[in-house]
Amino acid sequence: GKIWVQSSGGRYQPANTLSQEVTRKILKKNRYGSLTANEFLISLMLDRDKWEQIPLFEVKNSDIRNLIGAGTSEVPFIQFFNQQNQYVLSQYVDQAVNHRPNQRSALDKAILKLDEQLNVFYMATSGQMLRIYPDLRDKQGKWMDLTSSGLGLPEEDSLFVRSAFPQYLLALKSNQADEAKRWREAITTYQMTYGAEDLPSVKQNKFEIFYNRILIFERLAPIYATLGLILLIIQFVAMFKRRKWQSVSSNVLTTLLAICFVLHTLGLIIRWYVSGHAPMSNGYESMIFVAWGTLLAGIILQRRSKIAVSLTAILAALSLLVAHLSWMTPEITNLLPVLKSPWLTIHVAVIMTSYSFLGLGA
Repeated sequence: GKIWVQSSGGRYQPANTLSQEVTRKILKKNRYGSLTANEFLISLMLDRDKWEQIPLFEVKNSDIRNLIGAGTSEVPFIQFFNQQNQYVLSQYVDQAVNHRPNQRSALDKAILKLDEQLNVFYMATSGQMLRIYPDLRDKQGKWMDLTSSGLGLPEEDSLFVRSAFPQYLLALKSNQADEAKRWREAITTYQMTYGAEDLPSVKQNKFEIFYNRILIFERLAPIYATLGLILLIIQFVAMFKRRKWQSVSSNVLTTLLAICFVLHTLGLIIRWYVSGHAPMSNGYESMIFVAWGTLLAGIILQRRSKIAVSLTAILAALSLLVAHLSWMTPEITNLLPVLKSPWLTIHVAVIMTSYSFLGLGA
């Protein structure tokens, strides 16, 4: 998970981040059973034939199931290819792509979404997504993936590019931990030798892996909802009959929400640090920031009314729930050049925080 990978957008990130992106794209969750995202991605490369037979893809659309001859909604990768090894959905994907976005039917959208998942699976198993080798020949700074032959490089480098990761996988499969570690460190050394000037710091690498593991915003959603609902019920009951325990309970719940708010703030700070820009550049980041601003509004007004805190906790939970819907992308991306301005942070932060206060007012 610590090996540097260059994303398709040119961002340098730990392989752990790529593993989570691949796992979420294919499975719509962060792990596969007892396998972590890292283990899942490595297993895809180690046992490609096995994984092609496992029903990983959920196909809810009955028309698509009819096209591929699937009897259930859980379909393996191999079933999307006929006996001549031709991709069954090929012509339907082409038709969907040729339609304008506003003219695409529900079937078109479902086919394109499924096609993306299948492409991610294929690229993950073939190693095309693991761009881990700096390429000094490329003026754009594009790194080489595991399918690269290394032609044009010095002979020693070319041999290393072709053999290092396969040897790493072989050592893992043979349970040779020391040998696997040696190859992993060799790959890291190669990256630092030829690409150190472009890479983020080791500290950023560690923080990003930590951020990936804690899943802070995903875990805060149910906590906000639970604490907010309990606090709201207590406040309603207190309107009719006041008891001492109600005040004590309200203060305890408000304190817990304040602690969650601090954790939410730390999550935003870590994401800001590892991405290199304020977490407000896409839909996902907007929602997690609005959730933060919403709870901020409740905490500011909690001296006047505990109901404000309970309502903002529930609204924050809803915002985080929306952020983690399947059509949102939590991936960290590079900031577009047109947005690289300190005014972006000020402008967007003020506007999105105003949504939070408007939500409370409503």
